[in-house]
Amino acid sequence: MKAGAESLRDDALELDAAEAAARYRHCAGGVLPPHLDTLVETAFARLGRYRRTVGGAEAARLIRLLAEPTEVTGPDALPLPAGPGPLEPLDARGSGAAELFARLREPGAAARLVLPDGTAALPRPGHSPLPLARTVRLLMDWVRAWEDADPRADSGTVRELRRRLYAARFAVATVIAARDRLLLAAYREALAGGEPPADAAAPYRSATLRLGALLPDPPPPDAPPAEWEAWAVRLALAVTTVPAPPPSAPTATAPPPAQGPRTAAENLDLAASHAPLWPLLTHLARRIGRAAPPGLDGYEPLREAATAPFPGMDDALAFAEVLLGPLRPDPLAEPTGISFRAVSAADTSWATRRVLDRLGGAPTAEDVVRAKLSGNQLNNFAAFLSVRWRMGDWTWGRLDGAASLVSVVATDERLERRFAALAADLPELGGRLAEATGLGARFTRAWAADLAARSPQAVGPWQRVRDVLTELRQREILEEELPLLLALGGGNRPPDPLPDPPPLDPERFEEALDAFAATGSETVGGLLRAPDPRRAALRAGLLAWPAVQPAGRRWSRLPQGVLGLLKPLLWTPPLSAVLAPWSTLAAAVLLWLATAFATGRWGSLLPHVPICLYAALALARCVRQALPGSLPPPARTALPLAAAALPPIALGFLHGVHTPGLGPAERTVLVGACSALAAAALLAPGAGRWPLLPPVALAGGAAAALVQFGRGPLGGWWGVLVLYAVLLWTTFALPWLYPREQARTARGTEPPP
Repeated sequence: MKAGAESLRDDALELDAAEAAARYRHCAGGVLPPHLDTLVETAFARLGRYRRTVGGAEAARLIRLLAEPTEVTGPDALPLPAGPGPLEPLDARGSGAAELFARLREPGAAARLVLPDGTAALPRPGHSPLPLARTVRLLMDWVRAWEDADPRADSGTVRELRRRLYAARFAVATVIAARDRLLLAAYREALAGGEPPADAAAPYRSATLRLGALLPDPPPPDAPPAEWEAWAVRLALAVTTVPAPPPSAPTATAPPPAQGPRTAAENLDLAASHAPLWPLLTHLARRIGRAAPPGLDGYEPLREAATAPFPGMDDALAFAEVLLGPLRPDPLAEPTGISFRAVSAADTSWATRRVLDRLGGAPTAEDVVRAKLSGNQLNNFAAFLSVRWRMGDWTWGRLDGAASLVSVVATDERLERRFAALAADLPELGGRLAEATGLGARFTRAWAADLAARSPQAVGPWQRVRDVLTELRQREILEEELPLLLALGGGNRPPDPLPDPPPLDPERFEEALDAFAATGSETVGGLLRAPDPRRAALRAGLLAWPAVQPAGRRWSRLPQGVLGLLKPLLWTPPLSAVLAPWSTLAAAVLLWLATAFATGRWGSLLPHVPICLYAALALARCVRQALPGSLPPPARTALPLAAAALPPIALGFLHGVHTPGLGPAERTVLVGACSALAAAALLAPGAGRWPLLPPVALAGGAAAALVQFGRGPLGGWWGVLVLYAVLLWTTFALPWLYPREQARTARGTEPPP
């Protein structure tokens, strides 16, 4: 769970709601009676309830559109009208919007939003385009029920019908989106004076008439889908670029339009705004009814209407709208069905067995995941450390995803329906599958190799099919990804320019498989020994020090300054000891010598205690890295701790022991030389600009030599100052040595030589 953000529980609740809505949608087809005559009688009996229920839903949708347009329109491509919202003039009055909404919710006014007054009026499609959307949904559900009843219905007829239905849905969605934009513009014009109109539905009718004026000439119902898609594009352009002129405002003496019933001519004009699409849907429904098999529960009356002289499909769809309209108030907002398939790194497939054969006969799920993925370390953030790790994890994701997709598509039920007669004749089954999948000789060779490797008793025919398909797809993925992985070598930064290696021959392919397998077994500790990840970790660690400082000004300045001065002593050497222990150990030895020559004693508490701690940490890390992974955990803990005790023991033996007698000049040279070498050892792990390293290290030695310059043995505090001068300079100068970042060049975009 993520605090203060969307959680897994929220995702689960949303998915449950989507699944429930999808099941509810599939139940809608069962509402239709089993016979066409019964459908006609039931529709006429419920026509009055349809007007009230669907009219109320239309009014509620209109209110939501005016209040929150984006919640209704969603992320479609048509832009919303520019300028203030339609309700802003009413909001200034306080209760103006509530008055408008109350008028829209009146039962009589709401019913007239969808159908004119009169008992014989049917939604064909009526005054609203939403019945068109419900009809498209009904036809799509019909085709889906056909496919569910006959999974072998992957014929050209079904594919063509789906293509035409998608084009029809696109056209209907464009009409609805265009009408929504015109509704917003019409109500903004009507409400500009700050008063709701006496007839709250007058802007609704005005927008509908404007839409009818903007509709392009439609193609014939049997036109190709591309023509209907082009028709929808022309409508969208007409609405967004060439809007119709607004209607003239009423004069001061003209009375407001009455809210009573409209004339037959007005009703025909309103219905004509959506008329071009109704013949298209009728034509598609008739084609589905003539091609679909009988016995599809819930769609029998529509199938009867496809061949019945009266009532025809035009009337049958209108009758179905009367029954289904109240159940699907906003069909375009309904979610689609969601199927789940988990893709896990713990899954085993051909690639897992081929690449990770060293795991043995029965590896656990944890062993498989650990051998595949490197990026799941450091709380799943380790892939940021290496481009090879990111590429390895990406490749395994593609491999496991391919295996999961094959298992979803090639189910036992589907294969048995298509090839049940060939289950006992495996060679013939392989030939038929090679032809059906279009893989040809590649599938035939892989199938023959699998038959030679595994007997029919060892694996069933359908599992063998899935295994061979998975092997072929995973080989394709490896042939795409492994050349680049092999070209990266041991590098961990994306090269510039990105390589575009040629395909691998069989020998190089095996070498790439070994490198791919080795990438998954790498650890963070091993990766940090490489220059680029170690440099990045060192850089990030130095930047993390300000995080412990108090924020703010004035009173925070003092602790910020103190912590900033302590950073070279308390943070830089321990960080270097963890990330680059061998270099830090060498630097600690050199700093020990420098402070010993400065103080005249091999062991002095003030300067040598911090150096002793640095050396102890670095020595423990060196021993830890050198130990083999086969040692038991107690030994891997005890041996580094024993090594860490050696520097304190050495300090105890050397405490108070004097160094050989040296003159001031010799002592200054030795202090400067040891300090310069120590600075070089501390700077080398983070350096990327190597020509600058020698002068920077010499500058650190010069700073220490200036403290000692021309004097004999100094006290312990002067030794601390020598140590601090070297550490302060290295902390300050390290960012200068970072490699300069260069812009990455995509493959194929390099400048010509």
